[in-house]
Amino acid sequence: AGLSRRLSGTLSHRRLQRIDRIRFAVYPEHMQKHVAASNFAPGDWVRHPERPEWGVGRIQTALGARLTATFENAGKQALNAEAVHLIRIEAPRQDG
Repeated sequence: AGLSRRLSGTLSHRRLQRIDRIRFAVYPEHMQKHVAASNFAPGDWVRHPERPEWGVGRIQTALGARLTATFENAGKQALNAEAVHLIRIEAPRQDG
């Protein structure tokens, strides 16, 4: 309803009804995409087994199998947990 209200000045009533049907659609079971949840959570420390040069990374977001991690030598990386099997590690020590 919020989106429809914001767009009401620019779109026809019929177009708004179509947007609402798409937004709230319930798809048949055979059309639904099943996304496995990863075993990682924001804040977890990881290493990429195929990219040791990236160094230690920290998970920033975990949405299903989609992960975002920031690595010390590679910066922010978007990863698919179904394709890459990250290694969870203990938090690095802060020597100070």
